[in-house]
Amino acid sequence: MLKSKIKLYKNNLNTIIMLNNSIYYTKIGIYGVKIYTYTNKDCKIIYKQELNTLIDNNIIEEVKALYKNIDESIKNDLKFQIYRNCKSIDGEESCMIWWNISLDEFIEYFSI
Repeated sequence: MLKSKIKLYKNNLNTIIMLNNSIYYTKIGIYGVKIYTYTNKDCKIIYKQELNTLIDNNIIEEVKALYKNIDESIKNDLKFQIYRNCKSIDGEESCMIWWNISLDEFIEYFSI
């Protein structure tokens, strides 16, 4: 995961990322998903899948089933990230990056 300062600019079509004075854009698709809790500087990963290819329907169904079966008492503490492929505007560089998404975005992406 990149530890540099990242700025995100979203519109309906793309997410533009400013990373170390370079501009990247996301390609459509999700290459991974992470569900975790973070309390008192303690991170507990509940689910993590990181791939070199787009996630498939089997993983989506696995994530949906996991989320639906999580104890209601911890659902409010859950955090979500997706893994995306980013390409530089000039087309010469690419990177894979994790970034946070909201519960609403998680529900939308995974049709929960």
